[in-house]
Amino acid sequence: MRNLLIILCLLVTSTILVTGQTATETAIKKVIDDDSAYFYARDFDGWASCYVHSPITYFSYISPSANKESLQMLQGWDQISTTMKAFLAKYPKQENLSKKTNYQFRVTENMAFVTFKENDNAMQSRVLEKVNGQWKILRNEVTSTANFRKFQKLYNLQRMAGNWEVDIETHKTSTPNEWQLVHEESTITDLPTGIQVLSKAMFRLPDGELRTSESTALFTMNMTTNTIGAFNSVHYPQSNWSRAYQAEGNIDDNGKLSMAGKEVGANSAEDVNFSYWLEGDQFYYELEVKAADKVVYTESFQMKRKGLLAKTTP
Repeated sequence: MRNLLIILCLLVTSTILVTGQTATETAIKKVIDDDSAYFYARDFDGWASCYVHSPITYFSYISPSANKESLQMLQGWDQISTTMKAFLAKYPKQENLSKKTNYQFRVTENMAFVTFKENDNAMQSRVLEKVNGQWKILRNEVTSTANFRKFQKLYNLQRMAGNWEVDIETHKTSTPNEWQLVHEESTITDLPTGIQVLSKAMFRLPDGELRTSESTALFTMNMTTNTIGAFNSVHYPQSNWSRAYQAEGNIDDNGKLSMAGKEVGANSAEDVNFSYWLEGDQFYYELEVKAADKVVYTESFQMKRKGLLAKTTP
């Protein structure tokens, strides 16, 4: 009987602790939600009621976007209230689309540290203090993670800039008897929204005749859709023959650019898939052409920065 009473007491105590913890976390979440609701409603008084009015109160918003409000680091309630009052008065009301997930709590009697994700992109943290029995925000830190990731993709694309030469020994195709690459070099220039690639190549036909090609490609990062669009045109001077391709793709966190597209204006059912990636002074390229989901042609090679390869004589 005594053991049964002990077990029952433990269960009751555990239930009380869990209930109390849940109530505390709910109260903290409400303050954080009210902060967002008042912000989008441009209600300064309501927004201010969510904060501790102290010289130690801190507010930060950090984003790579190019505007003067993309970097805010405000110390003390006087600076925070002055800046935010002007900000809320400047902009019209917005629908509150803020959705917060992945809450993590560390709570003591009068202090709480909270992290969460907003709209699946921005990692945020709050430090709250209980003032006169009410939870208030003491420290608000927001990092625009999604925008930073977009700019990181753009930077990874722009890192490909330079003068490059194909290492002929690494050149491989699925049709090696149809033509042979003799020399190819590319100049990649970084642009505000991506890169431009200018390439010149020399190749030998089976009868020994040398031909050349010139190509121009433009890769542009769409910061809204987080995708990369490309247009590539190839000209063969000897025959005055040209082809053009358009493609769309993405670049991953490791800097690998993967694109998929088709020839412009052609009735061909071929799909063109290609990848670029950079490892130090080594540049890699892979191409795969499919028709009806069947691979009909492949090509790959490596490039090094111009000057690091011995010159190739045709």
